Amino acid sequence: MKILVISEKANNPEHLWVYEALSRQAGVQVRVLAPSLVRDFREGFKFYPDIVWVDAEPYSLRVTKWIFLKKNFMPWSHVVASGSDNFFRQFASFPKGIEKFNLQNLSAILSNGKTTSDTLLKKGFTGRLLEISGLGAARPLSVAKTEVDAANLKGSLGLQFQVIGYAGPLRPEKGLDWLLKSVSRMPLNVSLLFIGNGPSEFALKDQAANLGMESRLKIIPDPESTFSEYHKAMDVLVLPSLSTTAWREPFNETLLEAMNVGLPIIASRSGDIPNELGEAGMLIPEGDEVALSQAIEKVLKEEPFRQELIQKGKVRLEDFNSEKIVNALADFFSTIMR
Repeated sequence: MKILVISEKANNPEHLWVYEALSRQAGVQVRVLAPSLVRDFREGFKFYPDIVWVDAEPYSLRVTKWIFLKKNFMPWSHVVASGSDNFFRQFASFPKGIEKFNLQNLSAILSNGKTTSDTLLKKGFTGRLLEISGLGAARPLSVAKTEVDAANLKGSLGLQFQVIGYAGPLRPEKGLDWLLKSVSRMPLNVSLLFIGNGPSEFALKDQAANLGMESRLKIIPDPESTFSEYHKAMDVLVLPSLSTTAWREPFNETLLEAMNVGLPIIASRSGDIPNELGEAGMLIPEGDEVALSQAIEKVLKEEPFRQELIQKGKVRLEDFNSEKIVNALADFFSTIMR
């Protein structure tokens, strides 16, 4: 089975692990090409692929291009797209027509989460669908490193007390203002560590100052900073996402990273979070300040409960094992060939 992958990740080593692992499956050959106007087809056609995996959303014009090429030049092949968008969007007439054409002509779609699958079905997709959460992760999860001393790291960052962590974009829909308000009503002394950048950075600092929490909020806005560098300074990870009229939280690999390093998790019920976490974290109604502050207090004060969440996270993580993901992918591609 020959699989041609067309992906913007082709030049990013961190994202190549799925393609490389797939190429090690018995009887599977994989070639990965970056999208281009002509070269990707010229080089890809020589490969004579059985499967063309266009690693892009099903409504993408890139997918349309390969469906057209398959129909006219490679009738033996099957075109597969990847889906992570879990919001039901009402497109204007032209993009809506493109999406409808793609959904009617794709051989299969790889869905990165249950809410994405539900959205595709709601849009009328009737082809083969593989729900394979974790496929879009930047790298397979590795054993957590523990060389960094938590106390020293907290000290170097100017953090005191127990630390509530967040990693991701600093945007309104991420609910960080809700988190700040919830923490301000807690009787416990805690600090907050946000890793990420975005348009809400200065508004969050102003809000923290207005709440009398300016000295307890540390934001690391360096886009090169990663969760793995700073997780040892955190005592709990919170993902307080708030669904909007145009967005809800999709599959989030930071939750997997937290499970992997043994951090307890508190998150809202936005989008795919409940499906991803299962029982491996505390789920809070969106926007409920009382519920969020009580959840944080419970995790930070009750050590047996904290350890229970950590253990459940380790069990849940097995569902996203990279070997399972690649095996499921190879099996699915084989069924398309039959």
